[in-house]
Amino acid sequence: MTFHVLFSPFNYTDLGAPGPSAADLIVFHDQLQQGGKTVGDEVGSCVLVDPEGLANCTGVVRLGERGTITYAFVNAPPPHKVLAVTGGSGQFRTVRGDGTLDENGDGTGTLVLRLAR
Repeated sequence: MTFHVLFSPFNYTDLGAPGPSAADLIVFHDQLQQGGKTVGDEVGSCVLVDPEGLANCTGVVRLGERGTITYAFVNAPPPHKVLAVTGGSGQFRTVRGDGTLDENGDGTGTLVLRLAR
């Protein structure tokens, strides 16, 4: 499954030492499109583990009545992320797999999920 991603504005909460540090939190709510139409969204959060931006992230893709797909990834400054698909609901309740998230640098990106059942 491939989606064009419209990223939400950056939402960062400084919880640890001032500035980027362990325990700070990033949350997101992005729109997912296919063929120019919005088909779902993704919501999630990342917890920073060091000041350079390394973070543990989890997310949920919502695809309307079809169900959800959950994933986890290590976030780091490079724009290419590798995801582990951890489960789902509805039509996706038995999925597993992996994927990638690539940021284009202009508020958009590409999410690719390779699912096995």
